[in-house]
Amino acid sequence: MHVSELLNSTLHLDQLLELIMDIVIEALEAERGFLMLVNPETGQLNFPVARNLDRQNIAGPEFEISRSVVNRVARTGEPVLTLNAEEDERFQAYQSILDYHLRSILCVPLKLKGQVTGAIYIDNRLKAGAFSNEDLDFLTSFANLAAVAIENARLFNRLQSNLAETSRLKSLMDNIFASIASGVVTVGPHGRITMVNRAASQLLGQPREALLDKPLEEALPWLVIEPIPDALLQIVRGEKDVITLPFSAHLPGRGQVHFKLTLSRLRGATGGGIVLAIEDQTLETLLQQDREREARAREQLQAMLQRYLSPSVAQKLAAMPASALTLGGERQEITVLFADLRGFSTLVEQTPPEEMVHVLNRYLGLAVDAIFAEEGTLDKFLGDAILAFFNAPVRQPDHLMRALRAALAIQEKVRRSWDTFPEPFRLQFGIGISAGEAIVGHIGTEDRMDFTAVGDCVNVAERLQEVAEPGQILVSHAVYEQVKDVVDVRSVQSVTLRGRQTRILAYELLGLRRPK
Repeated sequence: MHVSELLNSTLHLDQLLELIMDIVIEALEAERGFLMLVNPETGQLNFPVARNLDRQNIAGPEFEISRSVVNRVARTGEPVLTLNAEEDERFQAYQSILDYHLRSILCVPLKLKGQVTGAIYIDNRLKAGAFSNEDLDFLTSFANLAAVAIENARLFNRLQSNLAETSRLKSLMDNIFASIASGVVTVGPHGRITMVNRAASQLLGQPREALLDKPLEEALPWLVIEPIPDALLQIVRGEKDVITLPFSAHLPGRGQVHFKLTLSRLRGATGGGIVLAIEDQTLETLLQQDREREARAREQLQAMLQRYLSPSVAQKLAAMPASALTLGGERQEITVLFADLRGFSTLVEQTPPEEMVHVLNRYLGLAVDAIFAEEGTLDKFLGDAILAFFNAPVRQPDHLMRALRAALAIQEKVRRSWDTFPEPFRLQFGIGISAGEAIVGHIGTEDRMDFTAVGDCVNVAERLQEVAEPGQILVSHAVYEQVKDVVDVRSVQSVTLRGRQTRILAYELLGLRRPK
């Protein structure tokens, strides 16, 4: 009874093993005692405890024992008792007994459910006959109690280890759960919220305590918005494992928010459950809405600009920042083309308005096509006249040549179209071209503005077209000086322009020279 009380006094394995050896050495008056345990993974014997009569752990030379005897007991499961090992015929082949001068040896197996789990070994190196058969019976019975106590201690240690690992994993999972950027809410089979992480509390604008153990529809009333209820039913019924839905809701303290909600089944939960993963997409949604509004505005702007600019120039201008569409302008070198349809005013007096509008639109369309083909900017229509310029809003290093090519193309397109007009409507443009600095930008008011050019070169181009004959292209001296090596012209000498006191030199453009 005393031994049983001692063996049950601790569940710490190291303390228990030392206690076992102290009991054995004291009860049987052994010189030394060793306890061996079988490693369940390798099957090898380990020596966790070696004690002497003074209850001290021993090592070094004093640790030397007959492993042959121990291995025999562990292998056969039968105890060994020898009164004088050196003279015992069973152990004559055991060199360790002779080397260590072992006399009295008693070794019994530790058994649990018929399996050898270790051995208890005691000896006396000086005294023969130190142990009797009664000692063997006692140690065998004691070993049975000790084997059970050792297994209980091992189970306790494993349980503690498992609990520690479980606690560590729970702490780790709690930390991970709290660190997840997405909000996570779990719902048990009874429909009540069982867990809310920190992110969910922040996203929903409610403390965790206000959500835990509350019915889902009471804690999160916005979940009644379709199609969320139907999706929840599909998850509960097992029809789907995961469903992702975008939704918007008005939350107290946060206002209108936009979430992405992922619903899934709670794996491993008794009776089932649901996991709600919530991602805040409010900022992304607002940014996307801004981008969509900006894209629509740019599309509208580009559609409007394409009425006055070539598609490529309109696209570039529409891509400019909003600051580029404010009132004001900048000084810019441009080439101006002014074209007026000769004889149109006279025909207006003799022709129904509907027919004249149709004729005018056809001629203006031919001119606009030629200007846009050179990526010119259509400033405005002035009745039966067109004002256009080049090198703005997009820079064009060859803006002079673009204007000349556009003017020649206008006259060529008009001549080719005569076959489609009745005789009285076969008209021609008079064109004037000038170049110089102008203020180019948005002129007008905040409510209504035009992208236009203002400067003396615009006036010169207009005056040149006024003196140009039908089908004639007049260019200013400034233009001629820059392109004289690549154009064919006829000098018109000096001409007087309306509103100017001095005469200027003008040249009639005949064509472009082919490269040699």
